[in-house]
Amino acid sequence: MPTTLTAPAHFAEDFQLLAAELNSAFMNADLFDCLFDDSNSGPLNQASPWFFRTVQDLLFDDLILTISRLTDASTTLGRSNLTLARLVETIDRGRFSETREGADATLRKIAEVAAKLREHRNQRLAHKDLLASRVSGAPAESPAALFLNPGLPPVGMVHIREALVLAEQALSLVSQHHTGTPFLHSSSIDVPRAVSNLVEALSAVAFGTEPPLGERP
Repeated sequence: MPTTLTAPAHFAEDFQLLAAELNSAFMNADLFDCLFDDSNSGPLNQASPWFFRTVQDLLFDDLILTISRLTDASTTLGRSNLTLARLVETIDRGRFSETREGADATLRKIAEVAAKLREHRNQRLAHKDLLASRVSGAPAESPAALFLNPGLPPVGMVHIREALVLAEQALSLVSQHHTGTPFLHSSSIDVPRAVSNLVEALSAVAFGTEPPLGERP
């Protein structure tokens, strides 16, 4: 039975903000997987390998930062953070101990999965760790195993996906508790179709099946 009356005043707004961030993260993960599928390597490399490698790095780093933010503590130096932990803490442990324990267990799983990602956030993205900066790794052959840096643990989309699924479970559990409705991520954009259209346009220009823009009759 939903417990809307027990939810603190900040719950509704926090939930909407976290849901929007998680929806965006799932969309970016879909974009990464669709865009950098092996079948697209020819058109992307023909069009601009430097540009798309930069997009690949930026998307991946943004996903690392998003998951790291989601798994931060609920407070830092007395200031509240918009995190999954803050939302889980809205479940009254005294009155709903079983539900709260389930949510806490999910948070522990996310923390375990996100540990390697957070190392990249803390040592490579938020600031430059000296050792990690001096020991650089060669570019990975596959997007599934990106950032093989000897100074940091290897991370890839498998870690990103697992963390996102667990984050969705945590958000869904809290939503079910307070509103009676589970949370499922959604997107207003058909990512596979958008990527397909892009690759098709790039292929047409790169491989000469159509004249480039500006040269049409």
